[in-house]
Amino acid sequence: MHTPEEGSNPDTAQARESYGRFRVLIIGRSNAGKTTILQKICKTTKSPVVYDRNGKKVGVTKNIAGQRSYA
Repeated sequence: MHTPEEGSNPDTAQARESYGRFRVLIIGRSNAGKTTILQKICKTTKSPVVYDRNGKKVGVTKNIAGQRSYA
């Protein structure tokens, strides 16, 4: 059985055991911190995998200013 990490909510640990995998939808303007929110929640520095409305994987590129854009 999973033991919740210190300071974590027992309901969260139970949900992780029950579902294992989930999807998150974050909508916002460009450069608003959407990826940063996901990285903090997931405790990672990796970029998320992005899909379009048809379920097709979308490539991520960076422009000259270093901002991400999705093609």
